[in-house]
Amino acid sequence: MQVVPNDYVQGRIAYTSDRAGTFDIWLYRPQDGFNFQLTKGLGAEFSVPYWSPDSRRVAFIGVGNVVYLIDTVTFRAARIDQIEPYSLLDWSPNSKFLALKVGSLKPAAGSFTRTQETL
Repeated sequence: MQVVPNDYVQGRIAYTSDRAGTFDIWLYRPQDGFNFQLTKGLGAEFSVPYWSPDSRRVAFIGVGNVVYLIDTVTFRAARIDQIEPYSLLDWSPNSKFLALKVGSLKPAAGSFTRTQETL
């Protein structure tokens, strides 16, 4: 289980778990102990949820190394792109852009690639 607490507005924690049989992204609300399965069949054992700074969306790399965005208000999922294994994601401070670092087991010089997608 990988836990990423970052929703400071509502106090939710996003985490990856196989508690329902397959790896997916879950939300946990510590105030009342409520767990909610955010994805079904999209997560992978290596998925790490990245909260947007405005606490509205969660980005993660899922099955097949596909980048997904989940809106935690509407629960809509958007498939963004398929990327290389061992890549990392990060949000811009205004929550409008998502950056990725393309990586490998042996990082090469100049392996950082920044992409911007208006959300």
